[in-house]
Amino acid sequence: TYQHKIESSTPYVIDKTPNQFSLFPFLLRYIPQAKFLHIQRHPLDVGVACFFSHFGNQIMWSYDLDLIAAHYIRYHELMHRMMSKIPTERIHLIKYERLVSNPMESAEQALKACGLDYTDEVKHYQDQQTYHNVASAHNTKKAIYTSSMGRWRHYKKHIGQLIDKL
Repeated sequence: TYQHKIESSTPYVIDKTPNQFSLFPFLLRYIPQAKFLHIQRHPLDVGVACFFSHFGNQIMWSYDLDLIAAHYIRYHELMHRMMSKIPTERIHLIKYERLVSNPMESAEQALKACGLDYTDEVKHYQDQQTYHNVASAHNTKKAIYTSSMGRWRHYKKHIGQLIDKL
């Protein structure tokens, strides 16, 4: 369960599951000392990434472009409201495109925002022996790549309703 993740002995939780943004207001109250990284990506790239990910029955909206758009709009509205209310020392905004274009600088800034050190382990993250339970786990051992930026353009003629709504 999510509560188990936060109450475990692990001092850090990384959760990039598309549904988890709805827990954000609760987490702010439940873990008052927590700091958050909000990685914001181009909405159409998010939509295409969700559509092509295999979430199984857990995220059924990811198989329908109209539902993806509706979900993204809810996410964007909630995060916009929350970002205006949250003290800046509790949340650090990272633009995905900047992160993949300049990963080491972005990582250093993110770690600093969380009160953590920029170490050799961070610099060589792909060499770490860790398990990642995410849909894109195969990417966690690769060097950071930029080919997913603007990926939506490859599918432009197939995602009209997503483009219109986002």
